Amino acid sequence: MAQVTKEYESVNKLIKEIEESKVKTQEATIKTETLNHEIGKKVAEVEIKEETAKKVMDEAKEIKIDVETSVKENLDEKKIKAMQGIVNNPPEKIKLIVLAVNCLNPTGSNYENNWDGCKKLVMKAGNFYTGVKEFMEENGNGQNLTEKRIASAEA
Repeated sequence: MAQVTKEYESVNKLIKEIEESKVKTQEATIKTETLNHEIGKKVAEVEIKEETAKKVMDEAKEIKIDVETSVKENLDEKKIKAMQGIVNNPPEKIKLIVLAVNCLNPTGSNYENNWDGCKKLVMKAGNFYTGVKEFMEENGNGQNLTEKRIASAEA
């Protein structure tokens, strides 16, 4: 009889362990399902962000093509040289455009990011013309645009 009692206790112990394992398994399953749900939501968010980023990149590419075309069609060294005559008191729109171009650093010269730096840029019309012309090229001087340079811009 002692043997039966011992086996009965052993079986009960195993049943208790199985029940505890079932509970732990159920808890782990619930946690896994919750995590899978959260992962699914994050994946969906990332997909939306990727799609948005793709749209922005596509728009940026279109704008880049438009700008490149406009520069090729309208960039004229004679017009840049003509700006030298008004460099001390330019119309506000011209000033803003030249400040923006100087910020892009098309000549690689690192003139100050203010109107004094812009005057130096405009006074070197040949460099200005060549720099803007080559800016869009893969290895053009203007490809070294930095956040620091943009942040320091006057305009």
